[in-house]
Amino acid sequence: YWDDPNRFNPARFLDADGKALTGRIKGFLPFGIGKRQCIGEPLARMQLFLYLGTFLQQYTFKPDPSAPLPHPDGTFEVFRIKPPEFTVVMDKRHASQDAASS
Repeated sequence: YWDDPNRFNPARFLDADGKALTGRIKGFLPFGIGKRQCIGEPLARMQLFLYLGTFLQQYTFKPDPSAPLPHPDGTFEVFRIKPPEFTVVMDKRHASQDAASS
C-alpha cells in the first residue's frame, strides 16, 4: 500500500495540507473492520491519548547512554517485522525545567 513500508514515515497519514487524515486509511486497520471490529476502540483511543499525553508532559525520554542503539530495520518474524528491543531513560521533569523551556 505504501512506497517504502519498512521506513518510518508519519507523513503517509497526512493530507496535502499537512493535516491528519481522518476516517479509514487504506492498509491501516489496527482495530479490525466490519462485524469483527473491536468494540473497545473509542475507549482505547481515549486512554492512549491520556497515557501518552501524561507521559510526554511529565517525562523526558532519552536513549540509554550505557546501551547501544539498535539497528532500525528490526527482525523479520513469520507475520510481521519485530522492532528491536532497546532501553530508554525517563527523566522526571521538574517545574523549573518547564518554566525555563517556555
